[in-house]
Amino acid sequence: MRLKARKVVIIPPVVTLALLQTGLSDALQHRPFVAVPLLFVAGFVQSFCLVPLAAVMLRDSSDEMRGRVMGIWSLVFGAMIPLGSLEAGSIAHWTSTPFALGFGAVICAVSGIVTRIIVARRERQSAK
Repeated sequence: MRLKARKVVIIPPVVTLALLQTGLSDALQHRPFVAVPLLFVAGFVQSFCLVPLAAVMLRDSSDEMRGRVMGIWSLVFGAMIPLGSLEAGSIAHWTSTPFALGFGAVICAVSGIVTRIIVARRERQSAK
């Protein structure tokens, strides 16, 4: 099972790097044959991450909390993704598409770092 947990930790940086490369490279604005595969990889890797993440999350939750956990999971993917798309579209409209993708990559990186710090802190507390 540790392999699935490693995928969950390794995959978000791959998504972040693919988005950052697409968003910050001015040359890719006029080369969709390079940008589209990078976005495809980012989307595929993100989707590939969701299955082991759900399995680890459900495995580690108690029987009493499983329904609540799946409720939060549904809220995140049912409401937060469309809100994030609205935010990204607004930023792209007001600035530019590469800036919006780069901004999203920075947000992914920051949230990944914060999540890793929180997880490490909880693992240390549970080890005591």
